[in-house]
Amino acid sequence: MTIAPWPVLLTPSLEAMLRRATAAEHTATGIRRRLAFHNTRVILGALLASGCDIHHIAQLVGVKTESVRARAERRGLLPVVSAPALTGLTDEDLATLPLHAPWGAVPGPTYRADDVVRLLQHLDSAAG
Repeated sequence: MTIAPWPVLLTPSLEAMLRRATAAEHTATGIRRRLAFHNTRVILGALLASGCDIHHIAQLVGVKTESVRARAERRGLLPVVSAPALTGLTDEDLATLPLHAPWGAVPGPTYRADDVVRLLQHLDSAAG
């Protein structure tokens, strides 16, 4: 894993994804709540792996930087069923990403969260 020598700012799409993920944690119930917490953990891990500013992430989530580090799950998988709602992208946009097999508590096919973050960064930079 390579980390940028300076923090990367979160693009508008990455901020929106993180806000959607944390909002889902607060509104989900039952089995969906476990998936919502999983999704946030893998998104946090992917954002940190891409070099995003941990202080900005912590501020958006409403926690301390230590909590972000503790919750982040590196190289996590994001369920295909969750991706459109979290990213705001269509299935067609997401279809450019490689699929991975289900893993652990993650239902159905998945995307690598790192790939999702890179796609959003690319789309934001292209929209520019």
